[in-house]
Amino acid sequence: MVIAKNVTMNSPSNLTLGVDFGLRYLGFALAYSADLIVPIKGADTKREGNPVLVTLNVLKDYPISRVVVGCPGMAANVEHELKPFVEAFAELLAKECGLRVCLWDESLTSFEASSILKNLKKDCSRGRSAKKRETDKTKEHALAAASILKAYFASSGPA
Repeated sequence: MVIAKNVTMNSPSNLTLGVDFGLRYLGFALAYSADLIVPIKGADTKREGNPVLVTLNVLKDYPISRVVVGCPGMAANVEHELKPFVEAFAELLAKECGLRVCLWDESLTSFEASSILKNLKKDCSRGRSAKKRETDKTKEHALAAASILKAYFASSGPA
């Protein structure tokens, strides 16, 4: 999912990292500008370890100036079972990386990402190995991270 139109590139150190947080899977996307958002990686924390450490490793690879973490239930001000985990993750990440980390509503981002994958691969899980389905989950979370950034820039911009 590359969202591009009349692209004006920010300086390389002005990149925004989007994070779709899950208890098992993480997704990452980069915003080069509000008009160029690219999913870059998904991670399975069961295999790769602590979500904060996985995210810090991603931050080492890119000149990031801020991080936007998707948080469920924010738009409707509803308590969601994942919300305390996301808040703790964001707080620890900010402390460890020294960057601005903000929470952003992730309503329907996983649904949107799943729909994109299903349109790209009709019935993406039937008849596929467990490893291939796992790869699809990491791709889905990376697409969800891109959707989070898309919503963030559409609503607030890089303030």
